Amino acid sequence: MELIIASFDDLAKEEHLLKNEFWLDCEKLLKVESWLHITTIHYWSALHARIPDECFAITKYISPIWEEVK
Repeated sequence: MELIIASFDDLAKEEHLLKNEFWLDCEKLLKVESWLHITTIHYWSALHARIPDECFAITKYISPIWEEVK
């Protein structure tokens, strides 16, 4: 899952992921199996970031998942 999210992070720099069917499938999987991927969701949510420059491109897509499953 880490590799998949890292790949989506690269893609998020170029396109809006909410229109990407593969991201929508991954998002659903992260929510359904959050117990398995909780540390991944936490990391990519960039909760440690104090300024936007410290965030990942995918943070804006992962943060709502974190808020839902935490």
